[in-house]
Amino acid sequence: MEDFSITWRVGGTNTTQNIRTEQPVSNSNGTETMRNFLSVSAEKWQTYVPFSCEAKHPCARQSRKELISKSKDPKLPTVEILPLSDWEALGSNAATLRCLISGFFPSDIMVTWEKDGLGVPSSDYVISPVYRYSGSSTYSTSSRLNISITEQDQESTYTCVVKHESSQELLKSNIEHVFGSLSPSRPSAVLLQGPQELVCLAYGFSPAQSISITWFLDDVREGNWLMTSTFLLLFFVSLFYGIVVTLIKFDLDGDGSITTEELRHAMTKLLGEKTLKTEVEQVVREVDRDGDGTVDFEAA
Repeated sequence: MEDFSITWRVGGTNTTQNIRTEQPVSNSNGTETMRNFLSVSAEKWQTYVPFSCEAKHPCARQSRKELISKSKDPKLPTVEILPLSDWEALGSNAATLRCLISGFFPSDIMVTWEKDGLGVPSSDYVISPVYRYSGSSTYSTSSRLNISITEQDQESTYTCVVKHESSQELLKSNIEHVFGSLSPSRPSAVLLQGPQELVCLAYGFSPAQSISITWFLDDVREGNWLMTSTFLLLFFVSLFYGIVVTLIKFDLDGDGSITTEELRHAMTKLLGEKTLKTEVEQVVREVDRDGDGTVDFEAA
């Protein structure tokens, strides 16, 4: 690193004032890293003057140069902490809070975390590299904070703190009672009619895992109604078949019809008791279609 040099320029002019250099740090791959800082007053920065840093080393054919200046049209970032899902809040002793920072310009940004108003060690969180979607003029990034569930953490407030040149104030997003017990909320439901189906839309409930939807037809569960209707259909078919077979069996003279005496004999056998002739005649009159005093089942 003896031959390595860094040159600062302010507005295109070299400067050697207010520069601080740290000792080089050796990396595991055999390279070294050195950090160099230029202190700039707020008044100077507000003038939009460009600041450049140029690094040179004899092993490189070209120097590396970076330039920065205050943007004349900065974009304010949006800061949001995503709430934990139900399974994260209830199913583990640890969780990860995620802070999304999006829509800012220029790309330089600082992100830190606080717990109950006090700074969180940088070892407890990570910050993703700044990225920009294709065709977008603004940047986005995110930060993840690892937290554990303890009795003291139940009521803690976590804050994602963002510093960007688009704002003179710190931008913050808070989340409270991260591990507080989830209060079940009653769902609302609405029935929607599609072109070929019905849709039951349930919403506004918590937690998500403890909901079930059952369909009813005329106040009877759809599954039970289907089973009941099938049973009744089979019962009536069986009953009709039994009656026809019984009538045929008691057609004593085989003429395809049941007379009053034959029907009374059949009812005595089926019911196990004697039946009055007047009762049998009443039954025959109700089912006698051609008025001949018999029950004709051959034409049915």
